[in-house]
Amino acid sequence: MHINTKNTTEHEALLRLWNSAHIQLSDMQHSLLIQQGTKMVSENASFIFLRCKDCAVQLGKMAFKVKGSALFHAGRGQVLNVPAAKYEVELYQASYQAQLAQSAGVALSSLLASGGPLDLTLHILPKQTAFFEQQFRIMQDEYSAKSALSVLKIKSCLYAVAELFFKELNLSSPVQLDSFEQARQYMQQHFREQISIQALAESLGISRSHLYNQFKAAIEQSPKEYLMSLRLKSACTQLIKGEQSLDQIAVNCGLGDKGYLSRVFKRYYNMSPGEYRQMNINKCSGFNLQFKEPSGKDTPLTIENFGRLHSFSSVPKRVVCLDYASAELCLALGAGDALVAVADADEMLADCKPEYGNYLEKISHLFAMSGYRNVPTLADIVAYKPELVIGTSYSFEAVSGVAEAAAFERRGIHIYAMTATCKLESSLEDTYLDIWNLARIFKKEERGKKLINKMQCSAEALKEQTKKISEPVRVFSFAGTIDGKPLSCGQSLENHLIELAGGKNIFSHCRQQLAIFDWETVARENPQVILVHRFSDKTEEQCLSFIMDIPLLRYTDAVRNRRIHAVGLKKIFPAIDNVKTAWYLAYLFHPCAFKNKYITDIKHSCI
Repeated sequence: MHINTKNTTEHEALLRLWNSAHIQLSDMQHSLLIQQGTKMVSENASFIFLRCKDCAVQLGKMAFKVKGSALFHAGRGQVLNVPAAKYEVELYQASYQAQLAQSAGVALSSLLASGGPLDLTLHILPKQTAFFEQQFRIMQDEYSAKSALSVLKIKSCLYAVAELFFKELNLSSPVQLDSFEQARQYMQQHFREQISIQALAESLGISRSHLYNQFKAAIEQSPKEYLMSLRLKSACTQLIKGEQSLDQIAVNCGLGDKGYLSRVFKRYYNMSPGEYRQMNINKCSGFNLQFKEPSGKDTPLTIENFGRLHSFSSVPKRVVCLDYASAELCLALGAGDALVAVADADEMLADCKPEYGNYLEKISHLFAMSGYRNVPTLADIVAYKPELVIGTSYSFEAVSGVAEAAAFERRGIHIYAMTATCKLESSLEDTYLDIWNLARIFKKEERGKKLINKMQCSAEALKEQTKKISEPVRVFSFAGTIDGKPLSCGQSLENHLIELAGGKNIFSHCRQQLAIFDWETVARENPQVILVHRFSDKTEEQCLSFIMDIPLLRYTDAVRNRRIHAVGLKKIFPAIDNVKTAWYLAYLFHPCAFKNKYITDIKHSCI
């Protein structure tokens, strides 16, 4: 339930409950987000204080735009979602429980039993920001202390927050609703139904032209274009499953009938729904090359990548790579003549094979737009007139990357995002798929086959070796810090390489590619080996000494035994040397079992 008006019966009911019930803090959370998003949920009602320069916030089904600070009362079970933002976001969540005394009247008991007031979502732009922030900080500090006096301090702060919140609820302005995000979410939930853009804009209290401008500014698509993209994406998913007729799919996607579905599908993807259904899209657990001769000389090649279909009628003659790994892959396939520019993406040219590094050194380089966004601008890329831009999925994001994929496509530029960066539980199979897709795009299939087969043979040999290992070593991968806390890999390609090498990532259970943890948790897991990502602005010695100086890690097996190793950043992202990296990791994890000439030869190239 959401209310915008003040002095409503629901608001008063919540206030009555606070006046009569025993209120107790049940949980306290604090997060400082720097270029990171978060999702939080509490089974109890809570107060949420948020401070940021400019960010989007979703609470339950409501989307807000926060500039400065905001204070929310979140109902039970409401999910708070804060996407990654350009600026630092700090938030506190104080969850509470309410309990009535036995002497409470029937009306109040019924009120609490109904739970209605505790399910309210209320919001204000606080006038006394410093006071609220101070109360939440005290609650956070005292909640960690867990002393008898702390309980009293917490209760005092919680009641102080509630008192001023209810007072300002009648005086302060509500938090600004994000009409763009509200409209986008509505379309995502109801695209199967008939949607009037005019009616949607009116329901949000804005004009159709204003909604149009918001969509164009945010994602470079009109509301109508975005709605069609949702419907077609759903159609593609259902076509791949192959279980329903075209008429059924058209109805399920909000496209009426198969005739209209076929027309718009052909217009957007240059093929019919039936042709798309017949496409041989690899869904096997293991990668197997599918060698098919094109049906005709002028038949365009269609590649599915990053949730989009790309049709290539000719080989791209101008290509920009947003990292050295993808540029090196293009060179390995013999497509170096098409490369017009490359961005370093925090990697080092020295991480590439010498012959490739020498070649890349001579072509144009794109520089980062700022220290915060270590990517070039869209304008700088467009200036090279590329037909294809290759990079990680992170490059094709509006907040932390260059721009959304749609921004490139609007300019007639194809994009290719390395598959392992688009999903969880990625593996070498994803790297093989990228090599094969790009080999087909550049018409270098034979080179692609040889490269994949060589990597597969080497990976199989490594698996045979690691079968002899009785127990994997515990590994902590250190990717940097955010607000002093360690960033480490979860279910990413690096996790797969660690496992392939006979290791066990201590955070393999984390359902994210990268996540923030704390040093206490790392110490408790007691890693036997620590891998440190070496960025372009740090020497190997600086990377290793940083870990050695963390007091909490002093007694871990890795630090006591000096088993801390730097690994070039390019090596753990999708690249042609992923298998070599796995061999090198196996040598680091099990030096006695992997002491041979092959390891000696590749050791230097993986540092």
